[in-house]
Amino acid sequence: KRKLMLGDSGLSANPDLVFRDGLAVGDVKYRQLQRDWNRTDLNQVVTFATAFGAKRCGLFGFVLSEGAPRPREVPVGTVRANCFAWVAADSLDPKRSAELLTEAVAKWLPESLAVPDR
Repeated sequence: KRKLMLGDSGLSANPDLVFRDGLAVGDVKYRQLQRDWNRTDLNQVVTFATAFGAKRCGLFGFVLSEGAPRPREVPVGTVRANCFAWVAADSLDPKRSAELLTEAVAKWLPESLAVPDR
């Protein structure tokens, strides 16, 4: 997590995840993802990407099954927004769910970006 002040406005951009000094950012929502984008969430994550000069941003949430629909990638100007889901299904071991999420993020990011800054 990193705070970026927006000029002298007193406002800041605070994404939950910052990958490699802002080349990509992510925001975590502790709720179930739906089939379509929540526009407020999309606007927020794209704003974070724009503030950091990132070309990629991701929204992270939950789904109740592996095949559950989730929002598709959306291009917004030069930014590409994606959704990533933790599968919270009784039938799926939490370790496997973590592996699936990690694999999805690794495919989305170039190898050099796959580990968030600490």
